[in-house]
Amino acid sequence: MEALAAWTGLDREGLELLYERYGSRAEAVADYLKRGSDEILKTVPGYTRLEIAFLALNEKKLHLDDRVLRCAMLAMLGQLTKAGLVELAEVTGEALGWTGEQKTAEAKRALPILAGRHGVRL
Repeated sequence: MEALAAWTGLDREGLELLYERYGSRAEAVADYLKRGSDEILKTVPGYTRLEIAFLALNEKKLHLDDRVLRCAMLAMLGQLTKAGLVELAEVTGEALGWTGEQKTAEAKRALPILAGRHGVRL
């Protein structure tokens, strides 16, 4: 852990969180995070823009609802709000080159899926 902290510049607490979330993939996430300037999301505490971008670029999920439910588990853990969903669409869309319309469409598409299939109402 100390070597990874020295290599990435991330603190031990941040690395432990990445290991909790991503297991053996935490090192790949940490490597990606060290490559740029990062900031915590405004409406999704504990997650950063680069972390979400990494997931967008490295997971084979097609839609925002897939990412929210399976990659980050935010909705299932009760940590997602409508504003958070919009912010995640924005960050994911930036990473994947979505247009503004695609970002909006993905957020709108996710709302009934989250509510109907998973009981998550935002």
